[in-house]
Amino acid sequence: MEDLKIHYFPDKVLRQKTEKITRIDNTVRELAEKMVRVMKEASGIGLASNQVGKLLRLVVIGNLPDTLDEPLILINPEINDFEGWTTQDEGCLSFPGVSAAVRRRVKIYATFWNLKEEEMKIEAQGILARAIQH
Repeated sequence: MEDLKIHYFPDKVLRQKTEKITRIDNTVRELAEKMVRVMKEASGIGLASNQVGKLLRLVVIGNLPDTLDEPLILINPEINDFEGWTTQDEGCLSFPGVSAAVRRRVKIYATFWNLKEEEMKIEAQGILARAIQH
């Protein structure tokens, strides 16, 4: 697999719909690993596959002190329920140097698949909930 680079607004790939991953294989695992590396190198806390030009439902989250011991890989994530609202400034790796007040849910309940092909459930709040919603 080729090296990945972050795509910046107004790149059209950022507005295209991603496809559900139907098979978790070595290609998906390698993509997730490379995405984690790109996210860390850019000092980000989350990265979606369309931000590196891959139209798949794959998200990596990391660099969250006191929240995650290792990067969180979410395959086909779905938010199933939520609570409350909050507004905070946030940025995006595809919009370098830009931050804005964004309204998000305070707490979310989501399901996703991990790289071991296990369906997972997560209850998240704070920065982790914001990263998943982003």
